[in-house]
Amino acid sequence: MREVYVSINSMEKAKGLNSILRRMDGDFDLIQGRMTIDGKSFLGILSLDLSKPIKMIMHDADDTEVNELSEYLA
Repeated sequence: MREVYVSINSMEKAKGLNSILRRMDGDFDLIQGRMTIDGKSFLGILSLDLSKPIKMIMHDADDTEVNELSEYLA
């Protein structure tokens, strides 16, 4: 399990992050305040406050997956 912060400050970045996560195996939780959202749910991502960094828990992630997400890391 790995914990990182992502910055998704636009609809295009939300769509890009979602498409990357959907291609990957494993679970990705996006946490903001008391809300926990499945990272593979586009509508779930849009329900978050995209102007602030969002904590992402990557279950069973390896270094390759983290490198694919480098443009989204806060």
